[in-house]
Amino acid sequence: VWELESRIRSLGGPYTCFGMPYWDWTAEFEHEDDTPLIYQTGLGGYGDPNNNWAVNGFSWDVTTDEYWVAARSVQTCQAEGDACPVCAVKRAGYDFVSANSDQSRITNANHIKNLARFEDFQRWVVHGTGLPPAIDNAYDPIWYLFHSMQSYYQAMWVNCHDYDLIDASTDDLGHNAMAFHPYCDDDTVAECVGIKLNDPLYFDGVLPDQPWSFIHKEKLTI
Repeated sequence: VWELESRIRSLGGPYTCFGMPYWDWTAEFEHEDDTPLIYQTGLGGYGDPNNNWAVNGFSWDVTTDEYWVAARSVQTCQAEGDACPVCAVKRAGYDFVSANSDQSRITNANHIKNLARFEDFQRWVVHGTGLPPAIDNAYDPIWYLFHSMQSYYQAMWVNCHDYDLIDASTDDLGHNAMAFHPYCDDDTVAECVGIKLNDPLYFDGVLPDQPWSFIHKEKLTI
């Protein structure tokens, strides 16, 4: 999300302070139609049920040449015309509304109040509000809108438990163990990458290899 926001902000002018909008998936539960509203907004629908749910060139007027998805496995590239490492974006027919019918923004906000530990909040926000597994995460445009909503919930969590009042420049953070979770323990800290504020973050996968990516030539720190 940060990478996408940074690329848009770099356009300057009216985009200098651009912030990624979020997809409030809780609003989907108010619709009787089983097709989530987000799929009806120009982002591709479910895809072709007769071609491995490929969205490109079917329910989304964008080709794989215009928007590519890196193949995570051979199984990902199965639609007609797929060619590794370029694949069509795919979404299985998924009853997102029914699968999450007990959720609402109010319900989630009330739930957040009971999740004081960071580990508990992270587990809930990742697994309790996750996207359908068929979506090619991080390459589907919906992924960014979805994670912006997760960031919204994280801001609620931080504010609800007053973790925004912690002075991270002092030792206060160390005295609030419930507010964070270290990436490494004492035994492996020397082997970890990007755990201090000025350490460059480590990125796996194909993103560092793409010339258009910020992290292709630049180091990114917290």
